[in-house]
Amino acid sequence: MSSSRTTSCSANCFLFGDLKTPEKNKRYAETFGTLFNAVTVPFYWKTLEPEQGKPRYTADSPYEYRRPPTDPVVAYMESRGVNINGHAIIYGMRAGPIRRGCRKTARRWSRSSRSMSRN
Repeated sequence: MSSSRTTSCSANCFLFGDLKTPEKNKRYAETFGTLFNAVTVPFYWKTLEPEQGKPRYTADSPYEYRRPPTDPVVAYMESRGVNINGHAIIYGMRAGPIRRGCRKTARRWSRSSRSMSRN
């Protein structure tokens, strides 16, 4: 059987680097890169930038459960030829941008999404 992937098969990588031992993390990464040809990288605003002006992109970023820093994930997936998709950055925000005092930003997003859907 050929080892090349011909069917599109995607998964999230929320546990990337989160398995407590280097051996388990290496096996997870190798298995993921072998089984899947597309990945959804978790981008959640609250955990991507838990402190304003201090985004968590690099491998030495502070730990957040199921939210790996993005740079190591992207670098590894690119090295394996895995297609990369970003997760919606404001997914699951219960308060939403309007209730959080960002009315101007919310209006701008709304206008942008409407204009993109017309094209």
